Amino acid sequence: METVKLRDGTSCDERWACHCQECESHPRGPLFADERYSMGIYAGKMCDAAWARSGYIDAGPEAFDPSYAGERLEEDY
Repeated sequence: METVKLRDGTSCDERWACHCQECESHPRGPLFADERYSMGIYAGKMCDAAWARSGYIDAGPEAFDPSYAGERLEEDY
């Protein structure tokens, strides 16, 4: 695996470097990418800035609302 130098001067495996637009174009290099989960579902590896802009809901499974999936508790008929 290729090593990438991060903005803070440390290095990490390429798979842990953020590949958002801001990180890819920053002259000092990318930021570290954390694994992110939205409502308990894997959302990807992103830096803090990319995660804030992603639009994902920053909460665990308890944040699920059935209306997101178009499901209801009442009978359809």
